[in-house]
Amino acid sequence: MKDTQETFCHRIMTYIFAGDADNASTFWAMRYYSCLHPESKRMDKLIPLAAQVVVDAKHLNSAIIEGLEIVVCDRSGIRRFTEQENLAQHENAARRGSEIEAILFPPDTQG
Repeated sequence: MKDTQETFCHRIMTYIFAGDADNASTFWAMRYYSCLHPESKRMDKLIPLAAQVVVDAKHLNSAIIEGLEIVVCDRSGIRRFTEQENLAQHENAARRGSEIEAILFPPDTQG
């Protein structure tokens, strides 16, 4: 994403999908956003949920979804996450995905 005069922000009161908006991973946002307390609906609190949607979406459409790039926009302007910040969010989302998988499909310990 280039910072140009064409770069601008829109205020969004809930959530919006961009890119592969029909990907089944959008379930996470649709499922969990509405049950959050208002204080949890702040943008900084929603970043892990957004990362989860993108990281899980790659499992369903790896042809067009690769990696994770987070850009936030607030009253102070537009901020692009560093490569290290994106990597940390990606790793956390991948770990959560693995934990969910282990809960749903526990390893067969009986051999």
